[in-house]
Amino acid sequence: MNNILIYGAGVSAQGAFKLLDKKGVSYTLFCDDMGEYPALESFDTILKSPGIPNSKPLILEAMQKGIEIIDEIELAYRYMPEQIKVVAITGTNGKTTTTMNMYNAFKALGYKVAYAGNIGFSYAELIATEEELDVIVLELSSFQLEHLDTFRANAAVLINLTPDHLDRYTSKEEYYGVKWNIFKNQQATDVAVVNIADQNILSSSELKALNVVTFAVSDEYKADLGYENHQLRIFDQKCSANIIEQFGRHNIENFLAIAGVLNHFGHTIKDILLAQEAFKCAEHRLEKFFSRGDVDFYNDSKATNVDSTIQAINSLNGLKDIYLVCGGKEKNLDCTDLIATIIEKNVVSVYLIGETANRLEKQLMEMGYPQEKTFNLGRLEVVLDVLKERLDFGKKSIVLLSPASSSYDQFKNFEDRGRVFKQLVQERFSGE
Repeated sequence: MNNILIYGAGVSAQGAFKLLDKKGVSYTLFCDDMGEYPALESFDTILKSPGIPNSKPLILEAMQKGIEIIDEIELAYRYMPEQIKVVAITGTNGKTTTTMNMYNAFKALGYKVAYAGNIGFSYAELIATEEELDVIVLELSSFQLEHLDTFRANAAVLINLTPDHLDRYTSKEEYYGVKWNIFKNQQATDVAVVNIADQNILSSSELKALNVVTFAVSDEYKADLGYENHQLRIFDQKCSANIIEQFGRHNIENFLAIAGVLNHFGHTIKDILLAQEAFKCAEHRLEKFFSRGDVDFYNDSKATNVDSTIQAINSLNGLKDIYLVCGGKEKNLDCTDLIATIIEKNVVSVYLIGETANRLEKQLMEMGYPQEKTFNLGRLEVVLDVLKERLDFGKKSIVLLSPASSSYDQFKNFEDRGRVFKQLVQERFSGE
C-alpha cells in the first residue's frame, strides 16, 4: 500500500488517518459531498468506510479496474503487533452485549485487553495508540466484514443469524454470506464458536471447514456448551448459572459464547465463574431505567431488527402488560413474525414512529391487530405525550421502546435514540 484513497470520513476513517500518519503512508480523503471523485489510477488501494455500499460508482469503477478495496478492519490488522490475539464477534443480535462482556471477562482474568469495531471505537486508532495489549475484542457488523483479505481472528464468534440490512443486500443469503467472512483465514489452532440452535447457522456447509465449538441453551442440540436446570455446562463440567439467569435466555446464549472462547484460551470452570460475575447488560438493550408507580420503562433502542424486538417481547411477556413503541428507518425487513408475536403475546397497544410506521400500521391491520390499539404518531415525543394521558400508574405495565429497525431516519444512531427516549421519559414522568 503506497497511496490510499480513503472514501468516507466517519469514525473508521478518523482512526485510519491516525494509523497511516504514524506509519508514514500517503493517503487522500474523498467524501461524496466533495463532488467528482479523483482519478482512481493514482491509487493502489481504496479504504471504504463501512456505511458506504458497494453500489457506489467509485467502488464499482475500482472493482472494474482491479484496484484493491479494503476496510478499516483489514487495514488495522495489517499493522497489528504479532503478539496480540484477536477475538472477533458478529451476529444479527447480541454483538454489543457479548463484546463488552468478553472484554469484562478477559479484564477480570488479568489480561491487557481493549475493545473496538462496531462498538464505536476504531480498531485502527487502537493499533495506532495501544501496542502493549494481549487481546483485542472486536464487534464486527456485516458492513465491516465485506472487504477482508488477510484478517484472521484467533477466536471468532457467530451468535445468531436472522435477516437484516435488506436495504443494502440483495437477499438474506448474501447478508449471511458476508457474516461468514468472520471465519476467513482461520487456522487449525483457531476456534469458531457458533450457536447451533440457530437453524441458519446449523444448516450452513461452512461449518465443516472450521475448528468449531458449539453452544446452545437447549441441550437437545448436543452442543459443546449448554444450559439446563439452572446450570451452565462447559463440555463435561457444570457450574451455577444463578448470576447470568437474571439477564434472560438470550444473555445465557451470549455468555455461553464467551465461555467457549475462554475455554479455547485454556481457562477453567473457576475462571468462567469469575467471568460470570463480571457480566453486565449493555446500555440500550432491554435496559430498565425508570419506574413510576407500577409502570416500568425499558429502553431497547439497540433492537435494530425484527428478531431483536421479538426477543424483547418474549423476555418481558408475563411480567406486566406491554405498551410497545416501535418503528424507525426502512430496511425492507419482513415484519410478519413480529406482528404475530405482538398478537400472540397480547401487547396492549402499539405506538409507531419513523419511516416504517405506515407499513407497520397497514400490516398490523391486515393481520387482525385492533385498530383502536394502534397509534401512528411519527415521533417519540408525541408518543410519550399520548402515553402520559393513557397510562394507569396503579396497573402493572411496561413501556418498551424496541424499534425493530435502525435509527438513521430521525437520530444519529441507536445510542442517540435511546438517550433521547430516556431523557423524554424523565422529563414527562418525573416529579409528579
